[in-house]
Amino acid sequence: MANQRSFKDGNIAVIIPCYNYGYFLAEAIESVLCQTRPPDEILITDDCSTDITMEIALEYQKKYPNLIKYNRNETNLGLVENFNKGVSLTNSNHISFLSADDRFRSDYIDKVSEVLVSDCNIGIAYTDLLLFGERAKMVYDEFPNEWKGPMIKNCHYIIHFPDFDSRAKILLEKQNFIHGSSMFTRNAFYEVGGFVEKKGIPVDHNFFLRITKKGWLARRVPHPILEYRQHSRSQARIIIGLNGELNFYKERVKKLEVELNNIYNSNGWKFLLKYYQIRDRVISEARARWRLAKLFLNILGNYKG
Repeated sequence: MANQRSFKDGNIAVIIPCYNYGYFLAEAIESVLCQTRPPDEILITDDCSTDITMEIALEYQKKYPNLIKYNRNETNLGLVENFNKGVSLTNSNHISFLSADDRFRSDYIDKVSEVLVSDCNIGIAYTDLLLFGERAKMVYDEFPNEWKGPMIKNCHYIIHFPDFDSRAKILLEKQNFIHGSSMFTRNAFYEVGGFVEKKGIPVDHNFFLRITKKGWLARRVPHPILEYRQHSRSQARIIIGLNGELNFYKERVKKLEVELNNIYNSNGWKFLLKYYQIRDRVISEARARWRLAKLFLNILGNYKG
């Protein structure tokens, strides 16, 4: 295990991958901007979305040009390639992904980065979860009983993951308890060759399992500081419907732009434009002459008086 690391700066990058989650994206970005320990860079990597992702991302990039970068893939790369590309577009020592439909609690970066800098053998810092959304209760019920924490305000559910010890290391082979927004080191990422596709195992589970097999340690932050959204089917249908409506209007705008360009380049438009230019000039000259005539008449009237 290559565990020689420099902590002279401890820079942190938050990568927000997004594919057609534009309606949630602003909330995710705001949760990163509100951190008690701000990140050094935020990258929004858009996997060729067809919704409002680009508009939202560019607006935030314009507002925070020294902090937020926006990458848009020309084609849909899929999770693995998009994740690896995101890492390649950042420079920080510590990296955390945040799904565009999830949120960080305001002390997320502060607590997980403190774990990583405490021991050069730690490659992953993971946290407990707060489940929210219309399907939160359903997902909560699927977790082992020993992981279930309290319910908050009838709609938020806490999951307490096990600490990373020898027993948990064996458990990780069968069941993932290191979520996809866990913070990891760039050295660990490079040593295992980044994210890879493996049939039958989720991308994040495979990634963190390979890191621990290389000898890196993981450590749990015992606080539910990742807020993990659980979509309802109706919510998903609404989003799909809104995306379809948005695409319809985008196509309409494109057609109107083509029609306007054709009008602007037509001889009739050029003649009409010339007509209005001549008309405005004639009117302007007539008004000037009228002002001079009125002035002359006033002078003449005063002279006769």
